[in-house]
Amino acid sequence: CCTAIDTLAQDFGGISYDVEIDENNMDITIVLECDEVVIEKINHTLYELINRTIRYGFSVSKDGNLLIKFVFPGIWCKS
Repeated sequence: CCTAIDTLAQDFGGISYDVEIDENNMDITIVLECDEVVIEKINHTLYELINRTIRYGFSVSKDGNLLIKFVFPGIWCKS
């Protein structure tokens, strides 16, 4: 997952990304901020990540940049 996020950041001119872990269900949220999204092939890394998410979405930052939000299932067991 991390390698795929790094690939997206390079492909889309990533400005920053933020990672959060939900303490209740341990889901992992990653938000990538970028200038634009250009997809020129059908097997792009973006599609691979979307298929592994619980949900995903797009929005716009205060600066007018594109935000891509991915929510992945948690990989840790809460004790």
